[in-house]
This record gives sequence, structure tokens and C-alpha cells, in this order.
Amino acid sequence: MCTSTKDAQHKEMQELVKNNCVSFLDKAFNGLRITSTGQLTTAIILNARQDETAVLLRESVFLINSLVRHMTDYKTTSHSVAAELIDAQKTIIKLQSELISVKDEQLEGVKTTVQTSVASTVKEEFKSYSAAVQGNVKEKPVSQTVLKKVVQDVVQGEDRAKNVMIFGLEEEKDEELATKVKEMFQSM
Repeated sequence: MCTSTKDAQHKEMQELVKNNCVSFLDKAFNGLRITSTGQLTTAIILNARQDETAVLLRESVFLINSLVRHMTDYKTTSHSVAAELIDAQKTIIKLQSELISVKDEQLEGVKTTVQTSVASTVKEEFKSYSAAVQGNVKEKPVSQTVLKKVVQDVVQGEDRAKNVMIFGLEEEKDEELATKVKEMFQSM
């Protein structure tokens, strides 16, 4: 039974119990000639007519029996609703676990794609850099000992405090660097 149907039945039962109680209290107050439960005493009950008291007693037994049945129904229904709630929570937990698994798979796919893309891009860049370097070399490569000697001579011969770094100056093929730097300083 769905929860909305159970809610409607509960409201119907509540209204029925309320009406039965109000009706019983109206009859009891009228029969005992009182206006509130605060006025109800043993003396008033003993002074009531025996037939009125018997009718009130009979109706109170029926009312109590009805209340017990309704309370039992409420208890059963509340257990049923609690079980449905637990099942719904289990379903939510299961769906959240499935969602996490799907997101993990998607993340792993993105990770693999990025790694593959980066690897191929780096490989291509190395190839194009190698090709550019090889294209500019017209002579036989310099040996390691010659290269070391040139670097040592440059380091010993230069005063690094006089070095200037220039950024943003475009390089051109077959340019005269000294002339270009001189022109740049003159324009400043």
C-alpha cells in the first residue's frame, strides 16, 4: 500500500476517533448535566439515572474498543512505513554507490585520455624540435671535449655582472645580433 493511501486512511481514522470521542463526551456531559470533565465526580455519577449510566458505560466500552483497534492499526502502519523508509534509504545508498562507480569510471577514462594526449603531444614536439635542430646543423656535430673547452673559456672570459638579458626581441634568420641590440638601445 502506498504512503499517500496510508496517510489518507490515517486522517480518516483520526477524524472518526475524534468524532466518536466528541459525540460520547457530549452525551456523557448532557446525561450527567455537566459542562466539563473538571466537574465530573463520583457523586455525580452515583446520582445519575441507572439507565443513563448503563448507556454511557456501554458506549465507553465501544469507544475504548474502537480506540484500541485504531491504535493497533496505527502501530502496524507505522511499522510498515518505517520498513518502507528503510528500503528507500537502502535504495538511495545503492544508487549513490552506483553513481560513484560510474563517476570513477568516467574519471579514469578522462585520465587515460589526458595521459595519451599529453604523451603524443610531447612526442610530436620532441620530433619537431629534433627536426628543427637537425635542419639548422650544416656541419658535423662538435665533440663533447671541444664544447666543454668553449664553455670554460666563455665563463672565464666574461664578467657576468655586465650581461644584459633582452626579452621580447624577435629573432630572425641570419640576423646580426650586435646591430639589432644597438638599434634597440638607441631607440630607448
